[in-house]
Amino acid sequence: MRSSHISDETGKHAWSIWEGNRHRQAAVAAALAVAVVASIAAGWWLAGTDEGSEVPGTGISEKRVRPAPDPLAGLPEDARKRLTDPAPDKPDLFKLVYGGHPRDLCAAFEGVGVPMSAWTPDPLRDGGWQCSSELVAVGKENGQGGQSTIFVSLRGASEDRLGFLRVKLNGDNPDTLSEAKAATREVLDQVAGRYGWEWPSALYDALSGARSAEIAVRGAEIKVRRERSDLVNDGKGIVRLNVVIDFPHGAGSARGENFTPFDWEDGERDTPFADK
Repeated sequence: MRSSHISDETGKHAWSIWEGNRHRQAAVAAALAVAVVASIAAGWWLAGTDEGSEVPGTGISEKRVRPAPDPLAGLPEDARKRLTDPAPDKPDLFKLVYGGHPRDLCAAFEGVGVPMSAWTPDPLRDGGWQCSSELVAVGKENGQGGQSTIFVSLRGASEDRLGFLRVKLNGDNPDTLSEAKAATREVLDQVAGRYGWEWPSALYDALSGARSAEIAVRGAEIKVRRERSDLVNDGKGIVRLNVVIDFPHGAGSARGENFTPFDWEDGERDTPFADK
């Protein structure tokens, strides 16, 4: 009887342990199920917001960064357009700027048979400087007294800045027109040599063909103009060309006033570039 009693007690104790383990396992399983459901719900919630998204093919959620507020939101529309315009505000391209002193160029023309005056203040332009030639004969006269000539003029807005070149070709003798063209080209070559580069071929083509053209290169505006013979009472075959080159102002064309405050800014702010 004692043995049977002990056996019954042992069986009850084992049953209690088994029951306890079963309840604990059930609780753990339930907790795991809740955690899985919560994780899935959180993933769906993050995917639907800006806080996170799932990396494709990995099942891993990554955090998203909310976009920063627009720093220009409070500005007037015209100011926003100016600040966000992709085009440069004041573009400064590589420009054709004569680096030497203009008086040296005036003297250089002597070497190609075009005597020039000295580089002196321009009597017709306040603050300007200039040098020029007389009419330089090219070739011989024809039987009617026609003589081809060229004329050269340089001008600048200041003593050390070349701004304008003009070469006038007068082909009054059609027989020496080619010589006058060659003399004009020699003058242009002297200028190109001072810059260390060649003029565009379109300029020489217009000169050779005695036709008008407009060319823009490295900030320089080049114009070749053929005068109409019917307007100047020239005979047939007479060619007159004007080659005019306007040089750019050069580096530093973006001046201080470009950095003044916008109209919408406080006018009382102290700035060295502001208008007083």
